[in-house]
Amino acid sequence: MKKAVSLYAFLAVMVSVILGLMLSSKVYAPTAASNDTIQIFVNVSAKTMVDINPDSLAWYDVYPGEEFGSAYEANNYENIWIENIGSVNISYVWFNNSFPSARPFGTGNPLAYDPANFVVIANNSVSSPDSAFMYINRVEYEEDDPLYVKVPNTALGDVGVIFARFRNGTREYFFEYVSSYVGTNCSNGVFYINVSSPKTKTDTGDVDLTDNALPDVFVPVTIDTAGGILDGQQYDVGAVDFGGGEKYCVFIPVNCGATGAPVFFVRWNADFLASSGLPSSCAALGGGYINNDVITPGGFYKAWIRVRVPYGTAQGDLSTGTVTVFVMA
Repeated sequence: MKKAVSLYAFLAVMVSVILGLMLSSKVYAPTAASNDTIQIFVNVSAKTMVDINPDSLAWYDVYPGEEFGSAYEANNYENIWIENIGSVNISYVWFNNSFPSARPFGTGNPLAYDPANFVVIANNSVSSPDSAFMYINRVEYEEDDPLYVKVPNTALGDVGVIFARFRNGTREYFFEYVSSYVGTNCSNGVFYINVSSPKTKTDTGDVDLTDNALPDVFVPVTIDTAGGILDGQQYDVGAVDFGGGEKYCVFIPVNCGATGAPVFFVRWNADFLASSGLPSSCAALGGGYINNDVITPGGFYKAWIRVRVPYGTAQGDLSTGTVTVFVMA
């Protein structure tokens, strides 16, 4: 028992010694002898930069004569996100879409079509579009036969006479343009179109273009986009209102040929609509810019996007098209 007592006593002494050492130890923090403050200055230069996402969009299993949104897009995208990654405010956003070089309808070749020419865009809102879906710069080409449509001028092979149709998803609108200088160019013409009764899958619509009460008289305008691809080219210009907020400025090249003349229906392309000298009906379309609000650095804007597949689009994978986004401070 004495040995056990001694062992316990020894352990008690050791614990007391260790606790005493721990309690008596001091932790010394470093003590600065002096201090000073550094001021940080950064000057950021003005630079306009933008990041666009997604970088590709694909709609599958669609068919002619309908409008298709996110349910048919490969990743269910319904917007284009435009992010300001630069250092200055972005005040203007607009687009440009590619288009076929000739009329693809009737070729039976899916590669003759450009799906970017099917794209419609609506203005930004948090949860839903706040404008009608409209084309960027849809291109239509003249046709060589008026079919069952009664037209003001039947000389479709002449320079300055263009018969075609505006293909708008479920609807088609026949139109004819007749220049004041038939046989020479496409300047100072009259645009005949019936916007109230389009052709549909089940209804032929109004096919008499000769009874337009007030056909639109177009005026020539020279595009002035400060060196852009369209700069210096002259177009005959006038506005068309299809109702429901869907309005376009129509551009017809004055220097047109006897066949194959393109007709541009423009809404979201400032390369056309920001030009000076446009008639008031076209100037009222907001200059081709889509955004209502300034995009501050680090902020973003989203545009709503869909495709309208025209009647008469051939089956298969279409050729790849492009939509280009432009921004300006």
